[in-house]
Parts: sequence; structure tokens; C-alpha cells
Amino acid sequence: MSDNILKRFVPTMEAAVRQRNPHLKEWWRIILYIQEHIAQPGDRAVLSLAVIKRQKDRAWEDRYDEFARHAYEYLEFGYRMGASEQFIKRIAWTKPNIRHDAFKDMNSHELLLARRTKKGEDEADQAYDARMKTEGEFWVHQEVLFSHTSKRMPIETLRDIPCYSEDECHFVKLMVEAIVHMDGEKDGNVHQIEAVKKASKGVIQHLAWVLMQEAKLAQAGRPGIAPFCTNFYLREYESFWDRWDDMTALFKRKEGNAHNNETKAIKARDGQAALAAQASGSGAANHQ
Repeated sequence: MSDNILKRFVPTMEAAVRQRNPHLKEWWRIILYIQEHIAQPGDRAVLSLAVIKRQKDRAWEDRYDEFARHAYEYLEFGYRMGASEQFIKRIAWTKPNIRHDAFKDMNSHELLLARRTKKGEDEADQAYDARMKTEGEFWVHQEVLFSHTSKRMPIETLRDIPCYSEDECHFVKLMVEAIVHMDGEKDGNVHQIEAVKKASKGVIQHLAWVLMQEAKLAQAGRPGIAPFCTNFYLREYESFWDRWDDMTALFKRKEGNAHNNETKAIKARDGQAALAAQASGSGAANHQ
């Protein structure tokens, strides 16, 4: 049953885009409405499609009942799997005008993928306009924004991305050792270093695995971050080894000339700040 739902609904939505189906806009209104009302407030018990339709007068016209049934099966399965967000994002690109809606009114510097040297010069219109009215619609916008920072990487840069436990644990161990022996007395923020130094070994290892996951996605060209994040810059590396070596170097000070030491100091502060933020539970600040 579940396989049939996935095999049937997603291709139906994709075909509707190719065929310029005039009902697609209404279909998406129904999808977002069902997703919003699929579970009962409080105990979050799944509601039947009939109950969902009755919650609002003319939630959709009867002629759309068959589509609503298919959409409900798809969304209900996603909800029961704990994957509602992923299921909505899987069909995000079928929403009419989504690229225009997601990027509308964004400033040029907010879409820039190269390293930023300055912010926008003019005041922006920040008046609330309710362009995302439901959580499901936010998920759709987020998928489109994240795709803007994704990039197809050359196959040769992907070959050494670790996929087996032995390789992954090797890289994680290298990161743990770099973090434990972090040198920040001269280059880093003392308070950030202290926050990391007080973390238990289980936490340090967890953070190293978090960095591993982010590094693998970044090396694959899928950093999973919006372009307007101020610290975003997807640095490309010829191999995962090169990326990981640079990441571990963020926490170490190496001997060299004054210019290189200054560069290392800046990178060390950035890396230590990101790690301290994770150790404090606020998430990563940068993507390598």
C-alpha cells in the first residue's frame, strides 16, 4: 500500500507540471489544507479525510474528492512515518510559481553564492505580507531556498566521501583529537574554548559526528542552508580528505609566516565559535 502511494502520487504531481494542468493551483491548496488539519490538536491523533473536509465550509469542491483522497493517503503516510516535512518537500517543485514566490523581493546580495564583501546598500521593505500561511508552505519555500545553494559537483570530488563505518570513525577520531587539543589561548575566544573544554567526551564525539554529516553534505554540493545566511560560503575541495584536513586545522595553530598565522587565527576563531555554539546547543554557525 505504502509503495503504491509513493509511486502514484509523486509522478501524478510531476506530470501535472509538465502538462500545465489548470487544476494544479487548487490541488496545492487542498494539499496544504489537508496537511494543516491532518492531526487533532492535543493528542495529535490522525483525523479521517471526511472529518478534515467538514472542518471548514467548502474546504474543496466535491469534484476534487478523488484527488483529495490520493493526497490524504500520501500525507497520512508521511505523518505516520514522522516525515511530513520530507513528504511535502518531495513535491515542493510542483507548486505553481514557487521559484518566483520564494525569491520574490529578495535583494541581490541575499542570493549571492560567492563570498560576500558587503551587504545591501538600500533599506529593504520589511512589511509583513503573509506569503507563507502554513507550516507546509514554509517547508516548500525552504526546499526551494536550500536548492539555490546546492551545486552539482564533479564526480572525482565525491569518490572519497566516507560511507563505511571504518572510514567514518577514522575521520571522527581525527576531529575529536583536533578539538581536544584545541589551541585558542592566542587565537581564539577564551570563553568559547572554555565552553568546549568543559564538554564531556560523549558530547565531543557527537559534535564530531555532526561536523562529519555537514562535511559530507557540503562535499556533495548539498549544504542544506539558505543563501541569505550571512556566514554561508560553500568552499569547494578536490576531495573529502582535503576538506576534513582544513576543518581539523581550524582548531590548531600551525607555525608559519605572519600572514599565514593571521589567516589561521581568523579561521580558528570562526571554527571555535561554531563549535562552542554547538556545545551550547544552538547549532552550527558555518558550513565548510
